[in-house]
Amino acid sequence: MKWIDRLAARFGYVRRQNAVMRVLSEKVETGFWAPYALAEGQERAYIQSVWVHVAVSLVAQTAASARLGVYRVEGDAEIPVDDHPVMRLLERPNPLTSRFDLLEGTFGYLELTGNAYWYLAGPPGGAPTEIWLLRPDRIRPVAGRDRPIGGWLYNVEGEEIPLSADEVLHFKRWHPQSDLYGLGVIEAIALEITGDLEAARWNREFFGSSAVPAGMLVLPGLVSDAEFERVKAEWERRHRGGRRTAIVKGDGVQWYEIGLSQREMDFLAGRQLSRQAIFEAFGVPTGLLSERSTEAHARVAERQFLRGIYHRHVRHAQQLQPLLDFWPGRYVFRYEDVRQGDAEQLKAQIEAERGLVTINEIRTRHLGLPPVPWGDVPAGAQDSEITR
Repeated sequence: MKWIDRLAARFGYVRRQNAVMRVLSEKVETGFWAPYALAEGQERAYIQSVWVHVAVSLVAQTAASARLGVYRVEGDAEIPVDDHPVMRLLERPNPLTSRFDLLEGTFGYLELTGNAYWYLAGPPGGAPTEIWLLRPDRIRPVAGRDRPIGGWLYNVEGEEIPLSADEVLHFKRWHPQSDLYGLGVIEAIALEITGDLEAARWNREFFGSSAVPAGMLVLPGLVSDAEFERVKAEWERRHRGGRRTAIVKGDGVQWYEIGLSQREMDFLAGRQLSRQAIFEAFGVPTGLLSERSTEAHARVAERQFLRGIYHRHVRHAQQLQPLLDFWPGRYVFRYEDVRQGDAEQLKAQIEAERGLVTINEIRTRHLGLPPVPWGDVPAGAQDSEITR
């Protein structure tokens, strides 16, 4: 029994076998191979790099904390729905995962690898009853007969488990050179991360060897060969794994340091530059976490950061839309607008433009709402006429 079949049996449901495409059982030459090593390396950067860990955790946890709602579409209006089945499913995706866990992992994978995958488990042809977050380094798409992706293969302990196209919901960021995969931030800042990790390793090795610098120890020339070898062996025993030290005979006991000092190398400044580059790549303004930021700078940084979270929410809500297709009716997902810092500024801009621009111009320019048939007239004094 397959791994996911065993999982399904344990929680009392069966997989959708009827939709598994024939191409999954054919030769893998017909498929597209996922960059397993690339995804694995991207995920490892989160574990090893402190700056990547901080940035991705902040983005993922902030994005996962926002309220996600379902709205029923009636004409031009969107009416919030509190009791939709999909909201109950997302509140408890599976027995081992909470809503926050699911969304935090999803946004985290999107930042690191540019891809996130949900396995939708449920009865054949019916709505999913559970959602499981899949690891991007274990999954790859397989070409279909009449569409780019006909199914998926999920690797668990060397066993590739076939999944049909409708069992997997794929979220991805835009990639300029790929139709099937999203682009992770790690790819763009790989050199910065590598350099920062090398600096951290150098510091660890330096201080791990009791801060003994590379140098040359000169012993008196009258020291016997046996005593000379004893001193060398004792030095190696005490400083095993440290930096290289040359031991030679000379006129007296002397020490000559070789190489640059810690201050000359200035690793601290270099790591600060790496932190800034990594944070900015993930959309985390340096002023948001800097101890030197003033209150005004911190507020500006927070507004910039939340704008980035807002755009992530817009993309994810639209890519979530296929999940609603399992239930009848017209519904859409919407995240709450986290751009709270811009509220007063936005209100001031709308007030300044009243009577000068049309209702539709305000809706599309400032509110992200579609135009309405009655909106080609100047905006008046009431907010209700703009948002109704």
